[in-house]
Amino acid sequence: MVPRAGSRGAGVAVLSLDTKAPSCYAPMRRPGAHGKRFRAAGWPFPYHRRIYRPDDSGRAMSIHGAVEQIAPNRVSGWCVDTKSKEPVSVELYVDSVRLMAAPASAYRHDIRKAMRRSFAGFDLPISSALRRLLPHGSVMSVVANGVSLEILSQCNPLIDNPAVTSLEALRAKLDAGYIITPKYGRIFLPIKERIAERGWMTQALESIEEGGRIFQEATGKQLFIGYGTLLGFVRSGDFIEHDDDVDLCFLADADGWEGAFEEFMQIVGDLRARGERIGIDSAIQFHWYLKGIALDVFMGWMEGKRLNMYNVHGVLPRSRMFPLRQERLKGAHVWVPKEPEAMLALIYGEGWRIPDPNFQWQPVPELGARRKLYAEATQRIKLEEARHYWSSFYKRFQRTAVPSSFAASVATELAEPCWMVDMGCGDGRDSFFFAAQGHRVLGLDAASEIIDGNRAFADDAQGGRVAFRQADVSAPGVLAGVLHDAVEAETSGARTVVYGRFFFHAVSEAEEAVVLEALAGLPTGARCYFEFRTTQDAGLTKWYPAHYRRFIDLGAFVERAAQAGKLDCLYSMEGQGMAKYGEEDPFVGRVHLRRR
Repeated sequence: MVPRAGSRGAGVAVLSLDTKAPSCYAPMRRPGAHGKRFRAAGWPFPYHRRIYRPDDSGRAMSIHGAVEQIAPNRVSGWCVDTKSKEPVSVELYVDSVRLMAAPASAYRHDIRKAMRRSFAGFDLPISSALRRLLPHGSVMSVVANGVSLEILSQCNPLIDNPAVTSLEALRAKLDAGYIITPKYGRIFLPIKERIAERGWMTQALESIEEGGRIFQEATGKQLFIGYGTLLGFVRSGDFIEHDDDVDLCFLADADGWEGAFEEFMQIVGDLRARGERIGIDSAIQFHWYLKGIALDVFMGWMEGKRLNMYNVHGVLPRSRMFPLRQERLKGAHVWVPKEPEAMLALIYGEGWRIPDPNFQWQPVPELGARRKLYAEATQRIKLEEARHYWSSFYKRFQRTAVPSSFAASVATELAEPCWMVDMGCGDGRDSFFFAAQGHRVLGLDAASEIIDGNRAFADDAQGGRVAFRQADVSAPGVLAGVLHDAVEAETSGARTVVYGRFFFHAVSEAEEAVVLEALAGLPTGARCYFEFRTTQDAGLTKWYPAHYRRFIDLGAFVERAAQAGKLDCLYSMEGQGMAKYGEEDPFVGRVHLRRR
C-alpha cells in the first residue's frame, strides 16, 4: 500500500502534527520555550510529543516532519529520524506514482533548536514539463521510511491541472525509461537511453571536442571535464547512466572573486561575439548550446591554495590540477585534471566512488558569505541580460492598440482626470489608453528603443496628454526624482496615480525595495495600481519562456509596500483568467494601494 497524506491504512504509519493529540499520541515532556514560540507563530510543532504507530501503540515512531509548502514549482518541508544521525530520504508521490526521492539535508536553524538536527529540510522541485503531466485532482504526498508526512493546513495537496485527466502519460514516460531528477524536478531520458535510441553519445563527444577547440581559440584556455562527466570517466570510462548533461570547467587566471568574475563575463562576451549560443545560469556557470547538446561550463578560481567552484570551497593547489592530462573518453579527446580523484573528493566527498542516482548537493559551511556574493552577482547579470533582451524583443514586437484587461479594470476606478506614471510602460498601449480616457500620463521604461518608438507613435489624438521618458525606475533616486519633479509641476490639483503592469516581477527584490521607498514620497492620498505574477505561476507554461520573471508572494508584497512605501492596501486579489495571452493563463496578483 502506498502511503498517502491523511490515510491510516493497516501497516502505514501516518505522522500527524495536530496539537490536539489523538489517541496514538502521548505527551513526551512539557513544550518549553521553543514549542511555545513555534505554536505562537502558527506551527503545530510536534517536538514535545512521542508518536506511536496506529497498528502498534506501544512502539514509538522515530520519524518527525511536515510538508510546509506545496507550490506549482516545488514541495518543501522538513523531516528527521530521531534514531539516526543520517539525513532521512523523503519520497514525493502523486497518487500511487513515485516521482522522486531526495535526502532531507538542507540546513534549518529552527529545526536545529527544536529537534537537535541541523540538516533536516527538503525542497523537491517540480519543473513545468513535469507539472503538465500531473492530472487534475490527483494528490501529492511526501513519504519517509513508510511514514506519510502531515501536510500543514495552509497547503493544498490537490493538483490543479484541468487539461490532464489521468496518469497514463506520466506512466508511459516512466515505463519508456524516463526519470525525474530531484536536482531540478525535470523529467528526462537519461544518457543510457539516449545513447541507445538517439545517437546522443556521438553528438556529445563531438560537442566536447569542438567546444574545447573554440574555447581555446577564444580565450587561450583549455576546458576540462568536471563534476558528473569527470565522475563517470574516472569510475567507468563512460558517462554516468542517470546523468542528463555534459559538465566542463575552466580555471580563471585571477586570484580572488572580483577578478574572476570580470574574467567570466569577458569570456561570455568573447564567445557570444563569435556567434556562440550562451545562456548564463549564474555568476560562475553558463550553458553553451553546441551541436544540439547543452554543455554546462563552470568557472573555478583560486584563493591561495583553495579552489572555489560551484558548491566547492576547499584546499586543492594548482599543482594537483595542472598541467591537465589529455585522455580519451569513448574515443574522443578530453582534458582532465592532473589528479582527478582529488578533485572529485573535494566536490563530492570521500564517498564519490559509490553511485547515487538521488544525489543532492550537501551544504558547504565554508562557502559562507560567498553564496551571497554569487547570488548578488548572478542577479546583476540576469537583470542586465533582461534589459538587453527587452531591447531586442521590442525591436521585433508588433504594437497593439488594445489596452490590457488590467488597464481597463483600473480605468473604471478613476472617476476624475488624474496625473499618472506608467512604470515599465513597454510599447505604451496602456499609457495611450489612459491618455484617451482624459488622464495626463508619463510612460517610463528602461529600454530606449521602445521609448523612441512610443514617441514616434504618439500623435495629437491624446491632445498632448501623454509623454514618454527613458528611465530605469529601479535605479536608486531615479523614480523619486521623477515623482518629485512631476508633483511639483502639477498645478491642476489632479490626484497622482502610479500604475505598473507586469513591472514588479521583472525586477529583483532589491530593486523593488528602491521603488517602494520612492513611492513613500508620494503625496497623501495618491493611488497605486499594480499587477504581477505570483508564486503560483512559477510552474506554469509561459508564452514567452525567455522573459526574466521573479514570482511574488502577494501577501508578502502587500506587507513590504506598507512598511517601505507607506502604502495601505485597499484591495488585493490573486488568480487566473485576468491576464490571458495566447494559450497562457498566468496566476497574477492585483493590488490597489493608497499613500497614507
